[in-house]
Amino acid sequence: MILYPVDVLRHGECEGGDIFRGSTDVALSAQGEETMRNQLAAHGQDYALIASSPLRRCREFATEVAESRSLPLTVIDGFREMHFGEWEGQQRTAVAEREAQFHSAWLADPETHTPPGAEPLHQVYERVADAMATLVAHPVIQDTQAPTLLVCHGGIIRTLMALALALPLSSARRLAVPYGCVTRLWFAQDPRQGGYLEQHNLPKHG
Repeated sequence: MILYPVDVLRHGECEGGDIFRGSTDVALSAQGEETMRNQLAAHGQDYALIASSPLRRCREFATEVAESRSLPLTVIDGFREMHFGEWEGQQRTAVAEREAQFHSAWLADPETHTPPGAEPLHQVYERVADAMATLVAHPVIQDTQAPTLLVCHGGIIRTLMALALALPLSSARRLAVPYGCVTRLWFAQDPRQGGYLEQHNLPKHG
């Protein structure tokens, strides 16, 4: 079974504060952009292809990297962050205070306790698996088997690690994925066959 390397970069800090950002399309802060540039420079990896979530906090930086390195860019909708339903765009602390019991249950077991109107976690898992299958089938990856850079979101990165390592989705939320985190994962052409984790959150800039 052939495995393909994918370096996954989480976007940096965004405008709007500590909210359930999810699918809300907001811009990076200046600090967020700097974090991503520094982390990518510290990582020092050459890529054959740049991939991205369609949301601007990922797509705009991915476009910048692709243009600066004269690399192809593919934007795959399945790598967008989950939608938080009625919590979307709200301050996390306000939701935790107003809906304390349900919020606590969601933190403990997000697979069972879906926020009102939100995208269920199992659906996120399926679309992320499909998105990774689309990515590794890209002709550039098939021709070169060189590393790909994927710019996406914390929840999506946890889902990808769960996919690679066959982790329960509720356990995956315990994995720390800070802004600018770089994670090296390997996937088969059918990502549901699994993969492996080579490194997580390395190197750290500063």
